[in-house]
Amino acid sequence: MDSAQYQRQLAQDRAHVVGGLNVRNPDGRQVAALMRVLRDLVDVSKAQQSILPLMDFFRDNIEKADKAFLSDIPVACHRGCAHCCRIWVDASRVEVLYVAKSFTGTARDQAAETFRDAVKVTGGMSSAERETLVYPCPNLKEGACSIYEVRPTPCRSLASMDASVCARVFYLLSDEEIVSPAPNILLGRGYRLALAGALKHAGLAHTLVELNSSLNIAFSNADAERQWLAGEDPFAGADRAPDDDALADENYRMIYETAFGGY
Repeated sequence: MDSAQYQRQLAQDRAHVVGGLNVRNPDGRQVAALMRVLRDLVDVSKAQQSILPLMDFFRDNIEKADKAFLSDIPVACHRGCAHCCRIWVDASRVEVLYVAKSFTGTARDQAAETFRDAVKVTGGMSSAERETLVYPCPNLKEGACSIYEVRPTPCRSLASMDASVCARVFYLLSDEEIVSPAPNILLGRGYRLALAGALKHAGLAHTLVELNSSLNIAFSNADAERQWLAGEDPFAGADRAPDDDALADENYRMIYETAFGGY
């Protein structure tokens, strides 16, 4: 694909995703288009030595999808409802860097200390072990998420139709099923896949890491953003889940191959 073709394709892709992914009527072609748009923004971030071009667009686009396709779904979640804010959270490395970058000055120093303490409790535990650990997310302040605007994709897409079930599951360790609306689930899958594909094609570490351990690394390594953008992996020592690669699924790999088959 020559430069002119690339620019035409990119313009079409941006138009295709301008309102966010349509999670009410999911289409792999739209996910592929978003993947290519994000891939282009990876190059912009590399050139500027900052994750902001990529992640500001990613955040804004997922918020558009949320408002367009999820705002009328009657979920039980609301501000102050934080029953689920104590479970294992997977995030991409760039999302971790984005969260860490949102803290500055003394707030960053305080967050660094908080996550050092958290890792003393949760570090090295598997996702299964964490299911029985009732330990709040360090980002939870007075019953609300203190990083709400930059929260990772799983935190954006997790939703429940019944908060009382969540309370029993997360506090009393009930084995009840938490019913989540399908569009919310698809929101998380679509955006996680699009971001993973863009990062993989750019040669950057694209798999998922556990939030507490990876934020602890991000806060303790002032050079983590530059290292990651340069193709290094400062998060190699973070805790990881067995299913940490969204592109390991054959169907998702097909979307990745569709997205970049002509590149």
